[in-house]
Amino acid sequence: MEKADVKNKWESSSWGRKLIVQKRRASLNDFDRFKLMLAKIKRSGVIKQELAKLKKGECILNLILNHGFLLVFVIKHSAGCSFL
Repeated sequence: MEKADVKNKWESSSWGRKLIVQKRRASLNDFDRFKLMLAKIKRSGVIKQELAKLKKGECILNLILNHGFLLVFVIKHSAGCSFL
């Protein structure tokens, strides 16, 4: 088992990562859950602020090419975005 590196392969698989996250969440106490809630609220606030800045000053147009690559064009637009 050590030669095949089974433990690392299991931990890097999506199923293994899911079980690790479940165990970590189950071991949280009330205060840890509270801190996690506050961190999520702060993160969402920062994301909303940055998105508002983008919507106010710049228009973003996303295009997907045939090869599956995502290109993001940022177009300066002073009067607002009509296509967003």
